[in-house]
Amino acid sequence: AVKIYTNEGPKGFTRGLMPAVLKNSLLTGQYFSCLFYMEQFLGQFSFLRESQVHSGAAIAAKVMNTTMGNPITVIKIRFEVVGFNKYSGILDATRKIYTSEGVGGFFQGLKLSLIRDVPFSGIFYPIYMFFRSNMMEVYQQDLDQSQTTGQRLKVVAIISSVASFMANIVSCTITH
Repeated sequence: AVKIYTNEGPKGFTRGLMPAVLKNSLLTGQYFSCLFYMEQFLGQFSFLRESQVHSGAAIAAKVMNTTMGNPITVIKIRFEVVGFNKYSGILDATRKIYTSEGVGGFFQGLKLSLIRDVPFSGIFYPIYMFFRSNMMEVYQQDLDQSQTTGQRLKVVAIISSVASFMANIVSCTITH
């Protein structure tokens, strides 16, 4: 039986930390790069509305990001499971998964991840851009020329955070 809680102390809190850090640090940049280039590519098609460009770019970026990140996710999840101590490290896990399960072992759960993540991203990003652009438009009307660059950046960060929060609520409600 697998235990949910453990008395492992600080070690229990760090189970799977290194694979998570590796996955997030490597794939976040890849996601935003893909998002940017897909927006540039799809933006060339005049028959697509802006929201369709945003949605299509987010879907493509999430498919690529989820697929590329799945091998690290598999390793991370196996490290996180309490009582599953088959691997001594990330390289050992990679070798053992490949040896015993083949390349397919790194893509377990990919279909479900795509089913969960892709619709959310396709809905979230255009809604986020809608909220962000409308709030920025209001802010630009109230722009005080005496504001410093730092003050303007602070407002942009706040607007981006609020837009993200609102888009998350809408996207979660729709996809839930």
